[in-house]
Amino acid sequence: MAKLLWAKIHARKEEKVIINGFRYPEELTFFKENSTEFVLIGVDCPLPVRYERVRRRNTKESKAMTLDQFKAYERAATELNIPILLNSADYIVINDSDLNTLYRRIDAILVDVINVNNYIGVNPCLK
Repeated sequence: MAKLLWAKIHARKEEKVIINGFRYPEELTFFKENSTEFVLIGVDCPLPVRYERVRRRNTKESKAMTLDQFKAYERAATELNIPILLNSADYIVINDSDLNTLYRRIDAILVDVINVNNYIGVNPCLK
């Protein structure tokens, strides 16, 4: 998967690219080995907050989901490596507040990473 994504990125010839959804250490290793400028920004959220957000989605499944079911989902193969990836992150964002706060936190990191004062950011409406 990482190799396919890498090919797509290079085909677009973009200077800066944001990728989300890393789930496996092999993906991270591939990007770190193939880019001297790769930066991993981990986004984490406390389990109780994640659970409440799922419950608020108001779908039949989410309303019926118990905390124990949610914890079982957290043990799925795609979720098991997230702590390893977070430990490898260059930056960590805690997503425990509202969306605007998340955007501001990510924007602050992106400005630091890119080192440009006029960076528009994840959500230009906040500027």
